[in-house]
Amino acid sequence: MARLFYLAAGLTLGFGGAGGALLAILAEPLARWAFANPELVLPLRVAGLALGIMGIGTVLRAYFQGLSDMRPPAIAATVEVLVRSPAAVLLAWLLLPYGSSAAAAGILAATFLGEIASLAYLAVRYRRDPTFCPPKAVRTPSLGSQNVRADLRFLLREGWPVFLTQVIASSAYAVEPILVNRALLHGGASASEAAALYGELTGLAVFLVWFPTTFSYSLSQSLIPAMAEAWARHDRRRTAELLRQSVRHTAAFTFPFAAFFFFFASPLADVLFATPRLAPHLSLLALAAPFLYVQGPLGSALQALGWSQVNARNTLVASLLKLATILALAPRPDLGIRGVTVAYVLQGVLLTVLHHRALVQRLEFSPVGETEGKLFLAALASAATGVYALRLFPAEVVLGGSGQELLFALLAAALLYAFLAERLGLYPFSATLTRLLRGEV
Repeated sequence: MARLFYLAAGLTLGFGGAGGALLAILAEPLARWAFANPELVLPLRVAGLALGIMGIGTVLRAYFQGLSDMRPPAIAATVEVLVRSPAAVLLAWLLLPYGSSAAAAGILAATFLGEIASLAYLAVRYRRDPTFCPPKAVRTPSLGSQNVRADLRFLLREGWPVFLTQVIASSAYAVEPILVNRALLHGGASASEAAALYGELTGLAVFLVWFPTTFSYSLSQSLIPAMAEAWARHDRRRTAELLRQSVRHTAAFTFPFAAFFFFFASPLADVLFATPRLAPHLSLLALAAPFLYVQGPLGSALQALGWSQVNARNTLVASLLKLATILALAPRPDLGIRGVTVAYVLQGVLLTVLHHRALVQRLEFSPVGETEGKLFLAALASAATGVYALRLFPAEVVLGGSGQELLFALLAAALLYAFLAERLGLYPFSATLTRLLRGEV
C-alpha cells in the first residue's frame, strides 16, 4: 500500500509539473493562434501553476477514500471553496484596474490558493493518520526495482478506467474554449467580445448553477467505499439502499436550487452579477440542473461497482455531443453564446440519462424514484410562490432594496419547501438538522 501511494504521488506530481510547465511555455502561441486573444497569455501561465498541486490533492483524497474515511476529502473541498471564492473576488477587484487579463489571472490565482489550502489540510490529516507510517526505505523506492515495476503495472491495470474518464473530460474541457472562441468569431463576434461572453457564461452562470454540487460532493464520494464493500459481499439489498439514500439526500438539498435558478433567473442575474443578459442562460441551465445534481451519485455508483469503463464511455458520448452542438449552434449569429448554453444542457441531461440507464440495466432497479419527483415538484411550487411574493411587494417600500427583497423571497421559498417536504413525508429536514446540531451525523 505504501509503495502504491508514493508511486501514484510521484507520477501525479511529475505529470502535473510537466503539464504546468508545458502550458506556461505554450501560453503565448495558444493565446494568439488557438484563442485569437493575446490577453490570455498571463491567465494561461497562471493556470499552469495549479496543475501539480491539484494532482497531489487528488492522490491524498483517494488515499482517504481507500480508508473509507470521507470526512477529510469533504472538509478539504469545503476549505478549497471557502478560500477560493473570496480570494477570487478580492484579487479580481484589486487587479481589474490593470486590465481584464490581470483580473482573469487573479481569479486563476485564487484557484491556486484554494488548492494550496485544501492540500495543506489533507497533508496535515495525512501526517496525523496513525494507520499509514511506512519506513523511509519504502518512501524512497528504487525506480528500477522489480516491485516498482509490478506496482506500476497494477496501477495502470486498476486505474485506467478512471484515468480514461478523467482524460476524456479534461480533453473536452480543454478543447471547448477553443471551439467556442472560433465559433463565436465565425458568427461575427470580435475576439474581446467572444472572450467576454464565454467568461460570463462559464465564470458566472455555469458557476452559480454548478455551485450546489459542492454540497453533494461528500455524499457522492462517501458512497464509493460503502457501496463497494456491500457489492463485494454480494449484498444487493444494502447496495440498493445506499444508492437510493445518496440520491434522495442529494435531491432533497439540491433540487430547490434548480427551481430557484429557473424562477429567479432575472433577479439573480441583476442582483448578483449586474448583468441582466445572463438571465436566459440561467433559465436554460436550470433545466439541466436536476440531472446534473443527481449525476454525482450515479457516477460514483458506477465507480464503486467496478464499472468505471461505462462511466468513461458515457462521458465520451456526452462530451462529443456537447462539442458537436457547439460547432453546430454557436456560429449562428441568431444564437451565438446561447448555442453553447444549449450544449451544456444537452451534455448534462444525456450523461445523467446514460448513467441511470446503465445502473438500471445492471442492478435491475431505478435509483431515481417517485420521492425525487415529488421533491422536485415541491421545489417548483415553493420557488413559484417566492417569485409571486417577490413581485407582490415593492422592494423600495418594504425592504429598501432589490437585494434584500430577493433574499427575503428566497428564504420564504426555502422555508416553504422544507415545510412541504416534511408534511408530505418526503424528507425529514427537522430530524436531519437536529442530528447535525448534536454532531450525530
